[in-house]
Amino acid sequence: MDLWKQIEMVLSQLAADDDVGRRRLRALADRLPSSIQSLPAGERARAQALGAEALYRTSDPKRVIFWSSPVLGPATSQWVGRALLDLGRPAQAVRHFEHALNTPGLAPHVRAGLDALVSSCKAAIGAETVIPPACSRSRRS
Repeated sequence: MDLWKQIEMVLSQLAADDDVGRRRLRALADRLPSSIQSLPAGERARAQALGAEALYRTSDPKRVIFWSSPVLGPATSQWVGRALLDLGRPAQAVRHFEHALNTPGLAPHVRAGLDALVSSCKAAIGAETVIPPACSRSRRS
């Protein structure tokens, strides 16, 4: 069985509290190629989405971002967005979540979760860019 099918199988069976599954997924993620560009062009988008999800679910957000560059499709964007949000970068994450919403056949519960993440990112971005009145007076002085 190829690496991508193995990752797909483990992801489909992974439960939130499944340490054994997470260790299996980590072992598979450690076998990812160093670059998605080393794969045949026709396999890259699917492989990138599976690799990004595997890396994210094994708590490796920085590697999700570096391994998934450039992002080839909306299925990968969901995991890159989550990694960026975990790293405190909501302005970058929101673009990826919005791109992920273009995934064909997106399940309604996944779409709702992405919509909620877009809203929370936009709220965080707004909170970062709004200057409270007291601060704006002191800057004019």
